[in-house]
Amino acid sequence: QCLDGYTGSITWIADVPLGKCKPAPCLIQNSNQQDGLQCQCLDGYNGSITWEGPVPSGTCTAVPCKVLHSDFASGPDCQCLPGF
Repeated sequence: QCLDGYTGSITWIADVPLGKCKPAPCLIQNSNQQDGLQCQCLDGYNGSITWEGPVPSGTCTAVPCKVLHSDFASGPDCQCLPGF
């Protein structure tokens, strides 16, 4: 079978393996949605993405913004207040 983060199948004919493993899709919200082990949370988000076979799991949560003179919105929504 394919490693975690990959999809495909492997079969054997005598002692010869046949098949292909390719990175599995990752559709975790607020991730970069890159296939396989390249999937990670976007900038401004924190979390962990793990794999069980070809199935990703985890969450990417907006990081609090505590920058002085900002609107304190979480994640990439954080902006400087007018005039700063």
